[in-house]
Amino acid sequence: MKLNISQPSRLLLGSALVMAAGALTVSCVDMDLESHSALSSKTIWTDPVSAEAAIVSCYSSFKSLYVDPAYLWPEVMGSQMDRDPNWFFIGMLKGTQSVQDDNIHAYWGRYYHYIFQCNDVIQHMGEVPGMEEDVRARLIAEARWIRCYYYYQLNCVYGGVPWYEKVVENIEDAQMGRGTQAETFQLIIDDLSKAIDEPAFPDKYASGTSGHGRATKGAAHMLRGKCYMWLEKWQEAAEDFEAVEKCGFKLYEKGKQPYKDLFLTENEDCDEMIFSVLCDLDNDWWGNRRQRGYGTREATGWGWSNYVPNPRFVDSYENADGTPFDWDDIIPGYTDMKPAARRVFFLRNDMTASEKEFQAEAGADMSLYLPKGNEERILKAYENRDPRLAMSVITPYSTFLGGSAGVARNFTSRFPFRNSAKKPFDLRIDTADKFYYFCRKFVTEGLEHADHLGCNDIDIPLMRFGETLLCLAECYNELGRVDDAVRTVNRIRRRAGAIELNTTAPTLVKGQEDMRRRLRNEFKWELFAEDIVYMHELRWRTWKDDKFFVDKWGEVNGMSQVWGEYTYHYTWGGDNYWLYPIPNDERVKNHNLTQNPGW
Repeated sequence: MKLNISQPSRLLLGSALVMAAGALTVSCVDMDLESHSALSSKTIWTDPVSAEAAIVSCYSSFKSLYVDPAYLWPEVMGSQMDRDPNWFFIGMLKGTQSVQDDNIHAYWGRYYHYIFQCNDVIQHMGEVPGMEEDVRARLIAEARWIRCYYYYQLNCVYGGVPWYEKVVENIEDAQMGRGTQAETFQLIIDDLSKAIDEPAFPDKYASGTSGHGRATKGAAHMLRGKCYMWLEKWQEAAEDFEAVEKCGFKLYEKGKQPYKDLFLTENEDCDEMIFSVLCDLDNDWWGNRRQRGYGTREATGWGWSNYVPNPRFVDSYENADGTPFDWDDIIPGYTDMKPAARRVFFLRNDMTASEKEFQAEAGADMSLYLPKGNEERILKAYENRDPRLAMSVITPYSTFLGGSAGVARNFTSRFPFRNSAKKPFDLRIDTADKFYYFCRKFVTEGLEHADHLGCNDIDIPLMRFGETLLCLAECYNELGRVDDAVRTVNRIRRRAGAIELNTTAPTLVKGQEDMRRRLRNEFKWELFAEDIVYMHELRWRTWKDDKFFVDKWGEVNGMSQVWGEYTYHYTWGGDNYWLYPIPNDERVKNHNLTQNPGW
């Protein structure tokens, strides 16, 4: 049974939003202190039922992060995914970032709003008459965890933020300065330690019980461990990740394809899921909007494919035997060809004369076209690869079981697109003149949820045990325990059906640095499309090189067709550009943000 947090509560608890001024400088904040609800902060703490509704309001904040593909989902900021031009307004990726950027306002404003909701719970839950003490203590621990989650996200991307842990009732109290990033992580660690030390805070809720969707001690250990990783306190982090397993969380390993099946509705409450955003179509018709952002037009509900896998990331998936994938092994000379010329290899069989003429004008080297074997040649590039590739990405000439026509039908990703309404049923997208990779994860197959427009009820995991093991392996490796790191990663690879490390010559780990490289790839392959890896890339300080890499032709990375021809390019904005600038004006009116006088 899911905790009913699909619809945000109307309780707007006492505090409002904060707005700080001055990127990378000490900030002042101002906030709207007026309550905007019938149940205000002054009245809600008078009975246990109303007070418990307050924590539901805190949980509902997670759902609001994923209500629309236009939101700044962290996945698009990482190196694995790009967003289509119609939805592209992220200044950090175009060298135009400023404090006026809408996404920066939204991110800062929403997160601090949720933090102040939690502050209200933590400060006032102790005043509620008639509440059982263990319930009171548990709810306060839950609110601490939620507050720490949002502080963690803010601290990763802004690099040190103002720390508020009490309700602000007077504007004079809203003048907190920024701490450093390290100081803020330590404050999060201290706060999570209070939750972990609370006896009433459960280690884990059993699958299928009403506690599904609530924070637990296991989630607190997971979040605290990630903070320790930022501080490079590897032993403390390792102990936290080991504690997650002791709390009862474990890998999902049932069935023939457990990695793929993990992301089905029927398994969303399995023991791997540490904390998820609950998506319930019975109470919230829109449910999980990743269906809309990731899915194609043939997915149930007409997906928009706003988010597409980057070809450089797809190429990183190893061959099944553990050797690196190399296009020249499939098509000799491929990497020396200009990207536009390579499109010839991705064309469908039996093209018409007009289709061939169009592709030649677009730059394809049609002298290399095989009328009867073009599809078969390119398919070899995707055979015998790490199994997670086929389970996560729709690759050229692979099929997808869609339901857009009211029947479950296999569509094939072909180029150029012809028709999806009759055989051989091409996979349809909005830009039929271009050819991209597409996501499989979190996208409904067949006719499930056919009556819902671009959504499904698959929960959105924010923390799962697969990430725990990868984090633990990284800690072991940084501590010099390379063999332990290998054994831990092999648990992940074994579950996915990938060849295990140290079993063949290509998989032989050659020391700590080699394992570090392998681990970072494992994070990307295992956690693709889950809005998790971007924060790790920031911590590794690899984000700039991966997101803004320059190819051999001198072109900067960007959204790209499968053969490497760019739809647009990213632009690096200079030193410290990995940090979000803190907003300093009044542009987010629906968040009641106002600038402090004097800034």
